[in-house]
Amino acid sequence: MIQLACALFAALSCASASSDAVRVDGLQEGESYTLLAPGPGPSDEYAHGRVVDAFTGAPLPGATIELWSEEIDEHYGGFHRFGSATSGRDGRFRVRCREGAQRAEKLRASAPGYLVYTEAAGQAREVITLFPAEPTAPRIRFTDLQGRPIEGARVTSTYTCAHDVPAFEYVSDVDGVVVLEGYGLQDAMPELRVLAPGFAGVKYLDADEVYSGLSLSEWDVDLPAEMFCSVRLPRLPGAELRVLDESGAPLTDAELMVLDGDGHHVVRTDGEGNASIPARYDSGELSISRLAPDPGPGAYGFVSATERTTFRLGGDDWPDELAVGRVRFVWSDDASPVDGLQVTHVDGWVDRTDADGWVELPAGAAYVVADDSSLDAPAAMPPVFVIADETALVELPRRQRYAIGTLEAGLVSRVVVEQGSRSTEYALDEDESLELVVGSPEPCTLWYPDLQIRSDHDPETASLSAESPRNLHPLRIGVPTRERPRAAWTFAPPAGVALGLEGPDAHTCTLQADDNLMTVEGPASTPLLLHFTADGCVDLWARALLGDGRNAPAVPELPRLASLRIESEGAILVEGYDELDDLTALHPGPFDCVVRRADGVRIGLRLELEPGAQRVLRVE
Repeated sequence: MIQLACALFAALSCASASSDAVRVDGLQEGESYTLLAPGPGPSDEYAHGRVVDAFTGAPLPGATIELWSEEIDEHYGGFHRFGSATSGRDGRFRVRCREGAQRAEKLRASAPGYLVYTEAAGQAREVITLFPAEPTAPRIRFTDLQGRPIEGARVTSTYTCAHDVPAFEYVSDVDGVVVLEGYGLQDAMPELRVLAPGFAGVKYLDADEVYSGLSLSEWDVDLPAEMFCSVRLPRLPGAELRVLDESGAPLTDAELMVLDGDGHHVVRTDGEGNASIPARYDSGELSISRLAPDPGPGAYGFVSATERTTFRLGGDDWPDELAVGRVRFVWSDDASPVDGLQVTHVDGWVDRTDADGWVELPAGAAYVVADDSSLDAPAAMPPVFVIADETALVELPRRQRYAIGTLEAGLVSRVVVEQGSRSTEYALDEDESLELVVGSPEPCTLWYPDLQIRSDHDPETASLSAESPRNLHPLRIGVPTRERPRAAWTFAPPAGVALGLEGPDAHTCTLQADDNLMTVEGPASTPLLLHFTADGCVDLWARALLGDGRNAPAVPELPRLASLRIESEGAILVEGYDELDDLTALHPGPFDCVVRRADGVRIGLRLELEPGAQRVLRVE
């Protein structure tokens, strides 16, 4: 018992001596320091940063910072979160950014009442600026080409690249409306991605399209209470896939990347190798590959509009020992060759007909898959047929064509023709008229994307023959023709303060500086993000709608940046900072940091930095 008491007394004496050995000079009233428990040394597995409010420059506590992989990361097979952290009272955070040899690539930051921010992972080591949410969140209404609302359209964001971690995800309601609560005017505005089952996807919907598409007919000097942007989506069927591995067995529970036109999907196969893509970007062929460090061979091809389509990885490279046969496909009306037709073996081997209509595949049962959005696709497909080790001939009927009219040159640059579940877009020549044809006498819809209008045609119009063409004259529907009034602001900012204009429509405004005055001029009700800067000061932003001089926002007082210098007889470092010189431009307000001495002792400092303060602390 006596020995235990002595040992305890010795331990307490040692701790007291260690505590007495630490002294910090230069603290002000309300500030403190604490001797911390031992901890690991500096590690590049963690990133340190700070979150601040864009309108005040003040540190933002309670923000969530996440670091992620890209969506197409081969090592994790999709998105993987490396770490998550919450900012402290001074806005600072420490978040995991590495696992072994793998490093995070994307950052997402959010806080209640603020817009969501995404960036490259390296931004985690810098100051992250979050913008308060707008009082009225922008809204998008999704409709088909006939103006009927689309329920279930999924809206996500992307900023740094196509594989970015989304800042948010929203789904349209029964009115086709999505309320973008995490989206609005900020320094780095993400693009929006739209995928609606049964409709053509939108890879990038830019901020200028969202804000320019608001209800301009209601804009006099103020935005309407509910800001709606209308987006029309043409119809396009999804895809049902069955994926086999190189041996011909179902590829089960595998993460796949599917290239679809200029977009991509990440899907997972089920226990039978099946996967679904409810919403596509393009009606052309798909390209499929594993998401793995060694993805191996891929697969490609069109998909059937009505049935599940089989894809075999490496299906275009069958073993030499397999017996093969040749088949020639021709059109039944004139015996001309069918070029580019996809022929698929039931075991997943695939090839395309050449310019003479020939295709070579392993012997056995096969079937035809065609891009049925094209008028060059056959009117009917043959059932499963057998490829033998000899040549064969297959005749295909052409799809009948029905002329619906002629679009004169110079009216529009693009037109979309929708019939049934398919839509086809045509680009028009400036000097030549275009005869529009469809593959069925059923009703069709014409839509002119450049004018954001539509034109409905009844069955009689859709079934017009080529001998009785009709001139089509697109009319503007629901688009205001009056010009918006102009407005101007004049500022007299303090000396040294500069003003910048940002936002999706900022290019429609001009900024002129003369004799210490700044004038902003442009269309009334233009939403602007004003950026105020000055040397040695905190950057501040403000939102405003351009109007008359009475509603010009006041120039905010820019807090001066603070600096902190920590002196010591021995070597020290401040955890989270590569160099002590990094402490020379700090946002004022609460600031907590950990100082590590060369002997491993860690001291926690709880400080308050005044604007423009040049603080000096001495740590012993």
